[in-house]
Amino acid sequence: MRLLKAAGIAVVLLDRRPDEDSAHPRCDLAGIDNHRAGYLAAEHLLRLGARHIGFLGYRHQASTVRTRIQGYKDALGADSRRAGSTHVFLAPAEERLKLPAAAWRVTRSCARTTGSPGA
Repeated sequence: MRLLKAAGIAVVLLDRRPDEDSAHPRCDLAGIDNHRAGYLAAEHLLRLGARHIGFLGYRHQASTVRTRIQGYKDALGADSRRAGSTHVFLAPAEERLKLPAAAWRVTRSCARTTGSPGA
């Protein structure tokens, strides 16, 4: 990033800023409100009547995903029936291509923590 700025090349970042300090604060960013996205997704499921809502992600994910997780937690916290019952599952990054297996583990874990079958 420093080399691009030094060369006078305009930079527009997409989706997120790099976690490292190499991004100059004046770089433009085109992205979404990740907190709101997580909140709206969870709120939508609540309105549909979902009883067990979990968030499945990968360890060491981007900061955008961490912000979506917070939005998910805030939505469940705002629902008096769900306050304090968030389930965040972070699978190892090497399991990216094994999503069905990871989702199955989430379902089993939700069933154990709530005492009811299914997720």
